[in-house]
Amino acid sequence: MKYFEGVRVYAVPVYPFKGRRCALTLPGIGILCSPCLVDNVPLLRHEFGHILQRRYFGWWFFWFRVAPVSLWSAVKAAWNGGKSFYHADTWTEWSANRLSFAYFNRPNDWVDWRFPRRAHAQRTATKFPSV
Repeated sequence: MKYFEGVRVYAVPVYPFKGRRCALTLPGIGILCSPCLVDNVPLLRHEFGHILQRRYFGWWFFWFRVAPVSLWSAVKAAWNGGKSFYHADTWTEWSANRLSFAYFNRPNDWVDWRFPRRAHAQRTATKFPSV
């Protein structure tokens, strides 16, 4: 079994994970990802950031605000091939990166171009929602 920071990491060899490079975090269950990503530390740090969101913001906010926006953002980005919609710019993603970056003590090897800690574009989904 593979664990990252005490969280179970599942290699999922079925669609939509099979043949693609994607991951999904379900706090309390674990990190689900494509088999080729189970040892990808930058990705696991990002996904662990979603665990941190659940801890920081609480159960309700995570499941009713973070999770739906993050899932919809990932689907939208996949539909257009990431050409005009960048999933990592969504507030759910950059806030997970910020929490993770701080949790891991600001690592020097953080891959900021892939897991940015701020939005690069200005659109509605980049702004953190009012609580």
